Amino acid sequence: MFFRILANSKMTNQIFPFRLLICLCLLLFVLKSNSQTNGSALNNTYVSSYLDSKKILGIWSLVDSIGYDIEFIDSGYEIELKSNYSHKYYFSKDSTGHMSSSGYYPQWPPPGCDLVLISNDTLKITYSPFFEPGPSFFYVKKNRLIKKK
Repeated sequence: MFFRILANSKMTNQIFPFRLLICLCLLLFVLKSNSQTNGSALNNTYVSSYLDSKKILGIWSLVDSIGYDIEFIDSGYEIELKSNYSHKYYFSKDSTGHMSSSGYYPQWPPPGCDLVLISNDTLKITYSPFFEPGPSFFYVKKNRLIKKK
């Protein structure tokens, strides 16, 4: 409808290129301003860091529940988070043995899994189902050595 009004004006030959240029500039401005908003969840949830994979590998138990264990397995070029109650998450690993703290599951939209190593035997895992931070769980290392006095 907007272009029909422009086409029916008497000064179409002189004004149409100017109006079209203004419309294109406004459209580009709106698109650019929407792409730079800070409210997007994609920009706020992804914070990647690296962890030593040797500290993560092994079996971890959920602090709140008995019998809910997860296991980190080294598969060569990545670390797998294996659980009986969920699907596997994958964490990329570099040649020095450091792994990314942000994992993924290969589907769309990709659910995420973020790791924070609080201490040598305490791990915080935050599951992000759809780009938004989801629930966080605390795990303790199951096969840690207990020193006898």
